[in-house]
Amino acid sequence: MRAEDRAKKLIQGFIIQITCDVRHFPTERIVLKECAKQCALICVEEIIDFVGAMRKNGESCKYWQEVKQEIINQNKEDE
Repeated sequence: MRAEDRAKKLIQGFIIQITCDVRHFPTERIVLKECAKQCALICVEEIIDFVGAMRKNGESCKYWQEVKQEIINQNKEDE
């Protein structure tokens, strides 16, 4: 899966979960999306840390670094 697609999938997964929890407040959609992006970033950073600890060279983290950058870029696209 491309890094951009993985980033969107992570964010969308959190949006769905968070929206289910507060579906009665549709005006909070922008805040929810930002919260979902932050949750996705936390997940990716945990993966990077774990993989980096398992492999000394860190090259295996390249994909997840790209996913992280795509999540960050999502913030810029929404503005």
